[in-house]
Amino acid sequence: MHCDLCIDWVRANPPLIGGPGHVVQIDESLISKANPTGNRRAQPIAKRWVFRGIDTRISEAFLVEVLQRNTATLLPVLQQHVLPGTTIWSDQWAAYRHIPQVTGLPHQTVNHSLHFVNPGTGVNTNTVENMWRCVKDKFKRTHSTSQVRITSYLQGFMWRRQHSRDDCFESAVVLMRWRYPVPHVTFISCTSPRSPLLRHSSTGDNCQRTTR
Repeated sequence: MHCDLCIDWVRANPPLIGGPGHVVQIDESLISKANPTGNRRAQPIAKRWVFRGIDTRISEAFLVEVLQRNTATLLPVLQQHVLPGTTIWSDQWAAYRHIPQVTGLPHQTVNHSLHFVNPGTGVNTNTVENMWRCVKDKFKRTHSTSQVRITSYLQGFMWRRQHSRDDCFESAVVLMRWRYPVPHVTFISCTSPRSPLLRHSSTGDNCQRTTR
C-alpha cells in the first residue's frame, strides 16, 4: 500500500527543476532489451530507455521512461521538467543538438570520446550518471525487474530519494492524508453533564464548537 501511495504522489506531482543560474545535467540510458536466446518462441522485448536530469546545485531530479531517444521524444520531456533560464549540460548525443532552438535553454556539451570533463568549460555529466548508478543498484537488489512495472519502480525510487529514512513515518502519514483526505468535522464540547460529542452540526448555545 505504501509503495502505491508513493507512486501516486510522484505521478500527481511531476518534478520541475532548475531555473536561472542553475545547471541541469541530462543523459539517457537503456533500461531493458531482449537478451540473445536460441528459443524461437521467446517473445520479443522492445528496447526501453530512461531519460533523466539532475540539478547540480540542489540535487532535484527527474526520471522518465521513454520508448525512443530521439529529438521528438526527449526535448518535450525536457521542456516539461526543466524551468526556463536553466543551463543544460549533456554529452554530444545527436538528439540534443537542437535544445537551444527548440527549448530556448542554453546548452553546453562534453565529448565523451575524448574527455569525461570538458577541459575548457568544465562541462560534465558525472552527477546524473552517478544517480543512474544508484537506480541500477536498487534494481539489482530486487533480483528481477518486471517489464510492466518499470515506470512504477522509477517513481518509487524518486519518492524515496526525496524523503530520508529519518522522516519515514511522518512522510507516510502525510501521504495517507493526501491520498485519503478526511472531511472537516466539528468537535462540540457542551457544558451539560453529558460527554463531549462529535457532530457535524451545532447544538445549543451552551456548546463550544471547534472545527478540525
